[in-house]
Amino acid sequence: TGNWPGKTVELAEGIMRLAGGQAVRVVDLPGTYSIGTERSRRSATLGVDEVVARDYVLDQRPDLLIAVVNASALEQDLYLVGQLLALPVRVLVAANMADVAEREGLRIDYALLGRRLGVDVVPIRATKPQELARLRQRLQQVLGPGAGAAAGEAAASAAVQTAAVQAPEGRIAPPDTPDPRSLHEWTDRVLDGVLGRPAAGRAGAGERIDAVLTHPVLGVLVLLGILAGTFWLTFGLGTPVQEWLESGLVQPLGVLLERLLAGGPEWVRGIIVDGALAGAGTVLTFLPILVIFFTCLAVLEDLGYLARGAVVMDRFMHMIGLHGKSFLPLSLGFGCNVASVMGARTIESRRGRILTAVLAPLMPCAARMTVLSFMAAAFFGREATFVIWALVTVNLFALAVLGVILSRTLLRDPEGGELLMELPAFHLPSPRVIVYLLWFKIKAFLSKAGKVIVVASMFLWAVAYFPGGELETSYLATVGKAIEPFGMLAGLDWRLMLATLASFVAKENSLAALAVLFGGGVGAGGVGAISLGEALRAQISTASAVSFLVVVMLFIPCLATVTVMKQELKSWFWTAFALVTLFVVSFGTATLVYQVAKAIM
Repeated sequence: TGNWPGKTVELAEGIMRLAGGQAVRVVDLPGTYSIGTERSRRSATLGVDEVVARDYVLDQRPDLLIAVVNASALEQDLYLVGQLLALPVRVLVAANMADVAEREGLRIDYALLGRRLGVDVVPIRATKPQELARLRQRLQQVLGPGAGAAAGEAAASAAVQTAAVQAPEGRIAPPDTPDPRSLHEWTDRVLDGVLGRPAAGRAGAGERIDAVLTHPVLGVLVLLGILAGTFWLTFGLGTPVQEWLESGLVQPLGVLLERLLAGGPEWVRGIIVDGALAGAGTVLTFLPILVIFFTCLAVLEDLGYLARGAVVMDRFMHMIGLHGKSFLPLSLGFGCNVASVMGARTIESRRGRILTAVLAPLMPCAARMTVLSFMAAAFFGREATFVIWALVTVNLFALAVLGVILSRTLLRDPEGGELLMELPAFHLPSPRVIVYLLWFKIKAFLSKAGKVIVVASMFLWAVAYFPGGELETSYLATVGKAIEPFGMLAGLDWRLMLATLASFVAKENSLAALAVLFGGGVGAGGVGAISLGEALRAQISTASAVSFLVVVMLFIPCLATVTVMKQELKSWFWTAFALVTLFVVSFGTATLVYQVAKAIM
């Protein structure tokens, strides 16, 4: 994977082996509903996705183009197929989610559809490996005898299996001028007699469910309930597992290493046990939280719910200068702000992309939520859930206020815009897809954040130890005391200020910094997550703890998010604007919260 040259659109390609050993290069073009016309191409009105897809087909001339359409939304997707058939390339149509179309009561004659289009049409369910094998078999036949030794044997059975035979008779040509009206009329002619719908007045199960999920009142209640359930599962199930990993694995390993290194220099023991192991233990104890959260998000996405959430949030998004489509990238921020900023590329207008990307870091990502859950549990015990909800609400409120201000000043849109998007058909989530998405995200976390946290923990321990072995006289303390005045009004001493700065590399680093600065770790005392909480409670006030959490939740995003923001926006101005704004908002809000909390506690 990577990016198309000069574009921010993702490029993915790989090699597929057909029967007989022939290697076929497969390139995944960006998902799009249209590749435009020559007129739109000349007038530069195409989106980036459309430009990439069209230019690749015209310039690279692939041997075969597989158009993957939604069988339950043929009227919409055949518009793109009509444009593809007008290009100088062979086309094969894969009608995905054929089972969903059947459950919705749609009757599709795939054989007749193939004859009308003049190409092969293969109904499949992409989540079923055996049906992908059927598509591969048909692909091998279309590519010719050179595709492998089994091509000849597969020819007879493939025609029956795919329920479509390429034949010139009955074909309805592409209009000579593929303008939108002509293409829609062509689509109607192609589907006449091909697509049968349920009897009028019979609403399918999907329509009845959508009537509730997209309702302006009931839909909001459902959305809030789903978010609450997700958080409950994430922290209600994940926190006990975190504690078990800490007490049952990390702490015993720390004690063992203490004994093995007992005769060596203190700095060697410290950098291995309190540095490397503490960092690795932090990464390990993050995993239950991330696994549960990413699983919930993947299930909702594969189920088809996230698009309904966008519709429900459309009215609220308009209030802050966006529309419902921004809900999708912003919702990704609950997992990772990097994905949220990258998701802003799906917004059509540059103004919308900028506003979405600038607001995205205010979404409480999984790393921030991990820090929040640990600190809230340490200081508030049974009331931790209410504190978590309150601080998440602060983030969302700040997002709304900042969005309103920007949409009425620097990023004003006099024309506005309506939400136009497809509601995907509901279908049962595929365990295979869920596991794949989960593995992809966890692997990315371990390879990116995991390495950073371990290295950062070792570095922080070293600069907190040298030159004399005492924290108060260390290099780290010198830096911390120099910046301490900036945090005094917010109740943050030099140690909490350093933990805040450490979060810029990765939000999880703030916990590693706290362990080093406040005496937590996995050393001789058998300390770990629980003892770090005790150390924090003994050395800082509850008001300062709440203020620190406010800063962590609203502070400038991690380095990876900043890098992606600059890459996506292609603007140092807007990147710097976002950083300065979030810095001011975080410390301004923390100061207010600290002063109020100090007065009432």
